[in-house]
Amino acid sequence: VDRVYISTPTKIAILDHEKKRTFVLRKEGLPDA
Repeated sequence: VDRVYISTPTKIAILDHEKKRTFVLRKEGLPDA
């Protein structure tokens, strides 16, 4: 899967080129990744 992970101090943006969507997740909402 072609995904780009952009890490910022407060959130992570996941760009999914297959679904043409942008997911913005807070690191607090993720398990230890």
